[in-house]
Amino acid sequence: MYFWASVAAFLLVLSIFKQELMPAKFFYDALTIDSMIGSVPFFVPGASYASTAYFYSLLGVDVTTQWFIVVSSFLVVMTMAACLNRLGRSTIDLADAVIVVFLSFLAITYVPFLSKEFIAFLPTIAFFLALRFGVRSAIASWFVLVVLYGLVFRTYWVLFAIQFLLLYFIFSKTRSIKVLLIATLASLFCITMILSYGLGIDVDSLRNDVNERRLDQGVEDAKTMIQPWLGQGSPVNTYFNLVITLVTLIIPVPLALMFTIYHGFVFIMLSWIARVVGKRAKSYTATRSAGRDVLYEFSLVAVVAFVSIQCIFEPDYGSYLRHLSPFYPFIIISAFRAVQRGVGNPSAPSNERHVQSLGVN
Repeated sequence: MYFWASVAAFLLVLSIFKQELMPAKFFYDALTIDSMIGSVPFFVPGASYASTAYFYSLLGVDVTTQWFIVVSSFLVVMTMAACLNRLGRSTIDLADAVIVVFLSFLAITYVPFLSKEFIAFLPTIAFFLALRFGVRSAIASWFVLVVLYGLVFRTYWVLFAIQFLLLYFIFSKTRSIKVLLIATLASLFCITMILSYGLGIDVDSLRNDVNERRLDQGVEDAKTMIQPWLGQGSPVNTYFNLVITLVTLIIPVPLALMFTIYHGFVFIMLSWIARVVGKRAKSYTATRSAGRDVLYEFSLVAVVAFVSIQCIFEPDYGSYLRHLSPFYPFIIISAFRAVQRGVGNPSAPSNERHVQSLGVN
């Protein structure tokens, strides 16, 4: 208990002083959004910066508003605490605690302040608040907010919502990680064909156009930009580009090849997290006949669906880490939840075992 209280206190203090302590590249988005506040008359669907600037103008905040930094940081920390409370275990290994602290650190880095990620984090906050009314109520509230966020801020989140529905339906029926992976790859193939032949969109250009602008502007994140692995122009090549990119988002080998301490550390942590989540999923599906854990299934599928859509749109690995931040609590549940088979009706208020004090071994 004292360990997690210390972590929470550290994160709250860090959030207040992070602009003075951390590199400027972490705040480019905030400064861009701040410069647009007051110049956007209303929400602009699909224009994430403009809509985000208008959202913060409605709140009456900017980069100098200290109370908002404190409040948003508190909401992030409390959501991470609520996530730990849903792990259903009394202790956690020190090695696992390192992953939780790492993800919490990233969350407090990317989400509070004047960011697009704070708005994207709101469905996650709503999910954990609604859990007291049952898992199904929580999923419904989360899904509605995800769709709303996609319609107003980031259009591709609507595609993510569709991907989630498809994969969740399949996994809830099969509870097989192999079937989930096959369905994910098949859905990516369908998306590629629909965008390429149905809408005439060069899928590779969705990422390349952004990266070309960043190279021209000398943006820091361009150093870790994601480039096509195979030649462009062919939908088949595009599909394999997406599959390879998906693999490198899960195990980011290109970061390791940059041969810096920072990128090497991120590579190790993300690869470690992928191993833990994969091992947990394999264990769950191996005993699927014992019943369902809806919270675990939802968390796993939400992460898989989002990462699979990000392999289409993500311009670089730095942006990927930042955009993944609303899903850090679901990653923790996917990795460490002590599965509680058949606990409660998904539509009824949850009566699962909560952990009031999570110790560290």
